[in-house]
Amino acid sequence: MQASQNLAKGRVDYVTGELQIVSDLSKSDRQRRDIAQTIAATRLRSLDQQLALEQKVLDLNLAQQAAQLEQEKIRNRVSQSQNVAEVAKAQADLAKLRVDSTATPEAIQAAQLGVRAKVEEGISLQFAGALLQQQSDIQRTLGSIERQNLQERSGLQRDQAQVEYAKTLSPREQGELLGGLREQALQKSFGVSRDAIAPTMDAFLRQTTDMLRRQPVGLEPLQQYYAGLANQQFLPTQPSLQVQFPDFEQFRQNQLARLQEFGYRMPSPSRISQDAGQTGLMEAVQKLTDLVNQKLGQPSAVTQQNEINNYFNQETTRVGDTVTQQIRRSLYELGKELGR
Repeated sequence: MQASQNLAKGRVDYVTGELQIVSDLSKSDRQRRDIAQTIAATRLRSLDQQLALEQKVLDLNLAQQAAQLEQEKIRNRVSQSQNVAEVAKAQADLAKLRVDSTATPEAIQAAQLGVRAKVEEGISLQFAGALLQQQSDIQRTLGSIERQNLQERSGLQRDQAQVEYAKTLSPREQGELLGGLREQALQKSFGVSRDAIAPTMDAFLRQTTDMLRRQPVGLEPLQQYYAGLANQQFLPTQPSLQVQFPDFEQFRQNQLARLQEFGYRMPSPSRISQDAGQTGLMEAVQKLTDLVNQKLGQPSAVTQQNEINNYFNQETTRVGDTVTQQIRRSLYELGKELGR
């Protein structure tokens, strides 16, 4: 479409350029006048075609932008749907581990973290979807502004081309056409009927002068009415482009609150329960005390076998059987319990 637009404009520039060469080389005033009129007529009659192509180019660009944004919104909705399934699966895995007697605390904690990660991912996707919708609204507003600007610019170019053509006519024809174009331009400028042009212009100028005075005198009610008409035309209300982008953390808290309203509670990663932790701590202290007493009472005769469960790889290994090694291991277990 852009190529067609360039082709149409290039053709007009070529034809008018060649005619201008003929006019420059012509010795006849009549011929130069006829060529100038032909150039103006060519530009006037080709303008509608160029403006129509420009309108189509703008429409295509805006449609392409809207389509790309819609694709992003679709991908976001698909990702949200996939995330819902992933959250459900993570919750099911966590539920299985909680009823599995062989599941270690670390495995349960990892599953809890997995559920939290999927829920947080879903909130991020929802936030991205909200931003995409906001971007769509902004794009729609900007598109309306561009269309309005093109419409007004096209109208101005048509009027200018008509004036340029009218100036190439005979004085009698000029007076007929230029008079009508003048009235038409005034009505477009002030946005009022022919009879209201003069009072509207006068009121607008009086209001402007009054704004510059140190002590404004004000306008009469009728003058204020006409000044208001001019202000609406010259200083139209601009569309709001002030965008308040949402805060992610506030959005996140709101989404978590909504989940809680439906009875969902975010799983909190936990280690061994408090009771179990206290029991393990007491056992570690008692074992350490026994081993120390045995070492002091029988320094060379005490040995003890002990199996240590490694919860990270679920492998059972046999540690050294000397009392000194057992004391070191017990101190390590005691440190772990205190850390919890």
